[in-house]
This record gives sequence, C-alpha cells and structure tokens, in this order.
Amino acid sequence: MRAGLRELKEEGYIQEVIVRNERGQIIKHEYIVFEAPDPENPDLDERPLPDFPDLTKPDTANPPLLINKETNEKIHTNDKCVLNKPDFLSQTTWRRFLKRYGGERVQEVLGWVAIIQPENPAGYVTMALKDGWIEPATVRQARVKRAQAEQAAQAQRQAQAEAEALKARQAQELEVLYAWWTHLAPEIQDRLRETVGVDDVVRAGLSAFVAPTILMQPDPTQPSPLWLKVARHKMQEQGMGIPGRGD
Repeated sequence: MRAGLRELKEEGYIQEVIVRNERGQIIKHEYIVFEAPDPENPDLDERPLPDFPDLTKPDTANPPLLINKETNEKIHTNDKCVLNKPDFLSQTTWRRFLKRYGGERVQEVLGWVAIIQPENPAGYVTMALKDGWIEPATVRQARVKRAQAEQAAQAQRQAQAEAEALKARQAQELEVLYAWWTHLAPEIQDRLRETVGVDDVVRAGLSAFVAPTILMQPDPTQPSPLWLKVARHKMQEQGMGIPGRGD
C-alpha cells in the first residue's frame, strides 16, 4: 500500500498534507486525490519519458534549488530569497510552491500563518496561493494590533527611560545644592534663613502659592531642596556663588 501511495504521489495523483497540533505534534495525514495528475507537480513536466532518458546537462553548475544538508529545510530560490521550509509542508509541496509562486509570495503567505495560526496551516497556505488571496482582514487586524502593542511598549520603555533620567538629574541637582549649602559659612546660612521671603520664591521661578510651604522650615539644619534652590538663587542675584569655586 505504501509503495502504491508513493507512486501515486510521484505521478501527481495525490498530494499529502501533514496536520499538526499547536505543540507541533503530527495528528494525522490528509490526502488530496486528483482524477488526473496535478499539473502543478514539477516532476510531471521535467521527468523524461521511459524510452527517452534525459541526456542534457544542467544549465548551470549550481542549480537554483539547493537543500541545506544540515537542516534539510533551507531552500534558495531563483529570486535570491532564502526560506526555511515549515514542518507542515512536505519537500515536494514546498518546492512546487516556490517554483510556481516565487519565494516572496510564499513568504508573504507564511507570514499570515504566523500571525493568525490557522488550525490547518498546510491547507490554508495551499488555498491562499492557488486562489491568489490578498491580505485577509483577520491578518490585517492582527498585524495592526501587534503594531499598536509594539508602539505602546516602545512608548512605555521611552517614558520609563525619561523618568529614570529625570530622577538622576534631580538627584544630581540635589547633591549640588547640598554641597553649596555645606560650603557656606554659618553666619551666611543664618542670614539666608532670616531674609529669604515670598519675593525670592517668585524670582526663583516658583509660584507664590507654594511659598508658605517652601518657607516653612521644621528643621533649620535640614532645609528642603526647594528652599535651597530659592536661597541659592537669591545669592546669585547678589553676585555670590558657591564659595571657593565657579558657579
């Protein structure tokens, strides 16, 4: 029986389709039976007649169809497109599709399969190629959703990077402020605590509404970053900077 099926497949009367589950395991083998030999079978128009063997030499030293000996799946097509054969297609069907429809078209349809993951990928690819499908709506919608998800993820990564950069800048600015404050003489620190007011808050670029909160110092030895910013701005207006170094 196996020998008969193999002969029918070679003659183009039967096309085998391997059906796999979602884990890649073979569930069953389906066969498409033709009343006449399948005209798309490349072996039919290339095999010599029994009494007239093919004696011609190949056109090139390296034929355009090559099978990688290591994986037995990678094929180079005439349009310089290198594709990996999916497990759900036989080598004969794979070669026939590449020869008839071209590597670019086959790759396009295989991309649809990767997006929507049909239950019978072999049958889906066969119908899509033979019937000349354009991109189905389900594929287009899935592709758009995936693109939107990638854009959202990219925007989230960018926002996170910006937040981390802002946090680093704020930490650096805070370090500079406290370094400036500790370099001040105690009498200058006391004078700033007494003289910094609402007008200084406004001139430092802050709102007068937050001035009471900024000016309130529960612990004079540990001034808040905003108060330090206002005090530093006040000293800069008076022509004074960080003692011992340029400002």
